Amino acid sequence: VKRIFKQQVPTVGAFEKHPLHHHHMVEITMSSGSDAMLFMLASFMLSKLTLVNCTEITDEGLGSIGRFCHNLLFLEIGEGCCGITGAGLSALAEGCPNLEQIVLHSIENVIDGLIAIGKNCRKLKHLTLHNIYKDMNTAFSKIAEKCPDLYDLDL
Repeated sequence: VKRIFKQQVPTVGAFEKHPLHHHHMVEITMSSGSDAMLFMLASFMLSKLTLVNCTEITDEGLGSIGRFCHNLLFLEIGEGCCGITGAGLSALAEGCPNLEQIVLHSIENVIDGLIAIGKNCRKLKHLTLHNIYKDMNTAFSKIAEKCPDLYDLDL
């Protein structure tokens, strides 16, 4: 299964299965891709999703992960994902209440997304924000109020 998957989707950098309560969870790292590819990947039980330099992925693609990947535990949106904004984070947060770790790099208009994360992702333990310089007092207060397990905030 591992080789076939990599051949069908050559831009996926990693594909691993891990046992978890009789299910297999999938970890995906993408260094390029599209909304259509994310929609296809949403049919897997994703536990970890890392996107780096995915210039073709937009808020719509991230929203498909939110609609179908309710067991997502880890999300990283790295440098070069310029089509993703706080609106995509909001859509993802509404459907992924089990997120425990989020790493964000250089996302535009991120405040509403961070507020949605605080409202919906109550199991959040680690939040890392790089190159995000807007005034985020409202977002941080919502996260602090709604995420009692948060113990690592890296700015």
